[in-house]
This record gives sequence, C-alpha cells and structure tokens, in this order.
Amino acid sequence: YQRRVHGVMEEVVVSTSSLPGGRALLWSLDTGTVRAAYTRDDGVSIPAGGVGHSAEALWCALADRSGVVAWAWDQGSKVWSSTPERMSALALSRDGVYIAGGGLSGKVYLWEVATGSLLKLWEAHYKAVRGLVFLHDGATLVSCSDDTIIHAWNLARVLGKTQQAPQFSLSHHSLPVTGLFATVCGTRLVSASLDRSCKLYDLATQAVLCSMVFPTFINCVCVTPMESRLFAGAGDGRIYDFDFVGAQPPDTSGDSGYIGHTRSVTSLAINACGTTLVSASDDGAVRVWDIASHVCLRVFADHGGPVTSVSIISAPVVHRHEKRLALPLLPLQKHGVGAAAERLAPMLLVTSHPHSDRNGDCDDDVPDAVHSWTSMVVSRDYQDSVTISKLRAENSQLANELNHLRQVDTARQRQHAEDMLVLLDSAGPSSSSSAPTSTSSAPPARQPPAKKRRR
Repeated sequence: YQRRVHGVMEEVVVSTSSLPGGRALLWSLDTGTVRAAYTRDDGVSIPAGGVGHSAEALWCALADRSGVVAWAWDQGSKVWSSTPERMSALALSRDGVYIAGGGLSGKVYLWEVATGSLLKLWEAHYKAVRGLVFLHDGATLVSCSDDTIIHAWNLARVLGKTQQAPQFSLSHHSLPVTGLFATVCGTRLVSASLDRSCKLYDLATQAVLCSMVFPTFINCVCVTPMESRLFAGAGDGRIYDFDFVGAQPPDTSGDSGYIGHTRSVTSLAINACGTTLVSASDDGAVRVWDIASHVCLRVFADHGGPVTSVSIISAPVVHRHEKRLALPLLPLQKHGVGAAAERLAPMLLVTSHPHSDRNGDCDDDVPDAVHSWTSMVVSRDYQDSVTISKLRAENSQLANELNHLRQVDTARQRQHAEDMLVLLDSAGPSSSSSAPTSTSSAPPARQPPAKKRRR
C-alpha cells in the first residue's frame, strides 16, 4: 500500500488527445479531479507514444508538424522546440537527463535535457520508429519500428563511435511492432505487434521466454510491478489478461475481462501497487479498472476525442507543497551534434546495465556503489552544465578587465620613466662633478700573499 502524507505519495494520471487543439490533462487517480490542463496557444495534437515526463516537465511530440513542446508542471513556462522531422515516439530516461525521439524516417535522436544539445542522431531503422524505452540503468535505449525489428542501443557506444551498431537485435515478429514495455527490474522486455502476438524477452540471453497469441492485433502492453500478470490492449477495444504464475491463456470468450471500450485501445498503465489499471482508447474515454475484480471504477471523458496515451506518475513536485529548485527549460537543438557526447560517453560506459552484454556476462567486478556514485556524478554534471554559458561570459569579462589593468600599469610605468628623465635633465652637469668618486672613497685593493720559493 502507499501511505499518503499531505499528498506526497498521491498518484496522478497524465492523458493526451490527438484532436487538433487537443490538450494534455493531469488528474487525480483516486477522485478523477483535473489538477492541470496543458495546451498550446495554436493547438497541439500528440501521436501515440510521443509523450514523456520527468520531475520538472511534461514533453509531447507534435503530430501536425515537426516539433516538441514541453510544459513545466507549475505551468510557469512552456518551451517549443523545432525538430528535424516529425517525432513518432518519445522517451525520457528515469533521471530526466536524456530525451530520445524517433522519427518517421527511422532515425533516432538523443538530446541532453539540461542544455538542449543534440548529442547524437543515427539510422536506427529503415521504417518509422513506433516505440522507445529506456531501461532501468539509463544507459540502454530500446527501439521498435514498422520494420518488425527491435534494437537495443548502448548509449556509451553510440556516443563514442561514428558508425552505430545495435548491441543486439530481436526479430521474432512478422508484422510491425507497435509497443514496448520494460519491467521494473530491467531484465525483461515485452513487445506488442500487429501479428496478434506479445513476446516476453530475457535481456541477458535475448531469448523468448513466452509468446502469447490473441484474436486480434495488439496496440499496447504493460506488466504489473511484480511481473506476475500481463495486460494487452487490442484493436477490438478489449483488454486481455495473461497470468504468468498460473500460465493460463488469455480469456477470449468475451464472458469476462476488461470490457467497456468501443474502439481500439491505444495505451495502458498500472499504478505502483499493481492494483489499478488505466486504459485509453480511440473512443475518447479513459477507464480506471480494479485488477482484482475486473470492475471499472471510473470513466474519464474530458478529452472529447481519441486519447493517444496515458501514464500514471507520482504527483509532481509543484503539487506536493514542497520547495525545490527547478532547472529552466531550454529548447532542443535542431541541427548539429554537440561536443558533450564525448564528455558523457565514459560516464555511460560505467553505468551500463550488467545484463546488457551480448554474451550475457554479468559485470560482477563493478559493485553497486560504483554505479550509484557514477549516477551521482552524471546528475551533478547535469546540474552544472546549466551554468556553463554564464561562467564563460564571466570569464570573458574578467579577462577584459585584466587586459585593461595591464594597459593602465604599462602607461603609469612609462610616465614614471619620463618624469625621471626630465628631473635628471633639470639638475645639470654640476651634480655629477660634486658627487664623490668611487676611487677616492674605495679602500685599497688587498695584495694576494706571495708564494714561498722552494729550495
């Protein structure tokens, strides 16, 4: 259970709509009360999978144009960034340091959130990217595409090399992959596809642990925090449930299950306790389900149009009645790969996941303390990078002041020398004759002792 103290542990739902002029809503999971609404002045529409969130802001990719918009949770600032192409998928790392975007051309873009620098872009797929997810370690990015292939990318290798190659690839689907879900422990990956199947992978061995086939195509998938049950959102509006513990096949008879949506299910989310399921659909409704009884607890229909994504997060800091220093939102760079990639590559190399090696070898020599220390270094570097431009400006100003002081000192020395010459000229030649000579006052030179002559 979660103990609520002044709303600190309260869970909220973030849902987005794809209608022109749509909006992103933040509402309470317990009461359904809308806490905040995030809109763009000229209207914003968000494709499925193009939403990410961090502790500071909500990031959404635009469906009607090439760009990404970010809203601060306190609604105090809003930043719009132009991207090289339309983003069909978006993901943020768990610590909020990196943001990754997948384009319709198959390229993957990686930015640093603190500075907005474009760290890297590479050809990940030859068709549109449909899903992106960061693993628990924050150093591995997994992508899926319409080309039916799933790639895992080690960010340290991606940032440090000119030619990128995936750490490993999974090609067990026969039709486009529509969604990905990484488990909490970071060792399992679940994929959904239009071929009516969902597959559970072991990231250490890249083996298929379980393959589930459903009556229709699957758009989204999620797993409980204990990894005991799987939920799949289908194109017929139903949510199928698969029990890993009992190994029972999903019920397709229609007599039981999560039935309520009239159109395709687009997104699923589970709360931290694993007791509540939230589903979004093209019918414009967001439904809250009790997992134990399969009962719909609440229907949220404030969007008025197709809902493309839904996620459950802890209440943002602005709603926790806490004081916290928030970093400013900066727009993402559209062109040019920044030099920060070379600086961040060694840090990502140390924080790589121990189970992400191709051969499945675990890095047991690196203790957890090293991983946590390195994560702390990356976080500290993330905060310090915000003030780089300010420090450079102050350094340039100090250098200019130092040059000015040197010029003033040189002019004063030159003036002092000129004054001394004028003073000597005004004294005249008499001063040199009246001065005592060095021969009269100097003592007589001492003669060296004579050498004794030998007989």
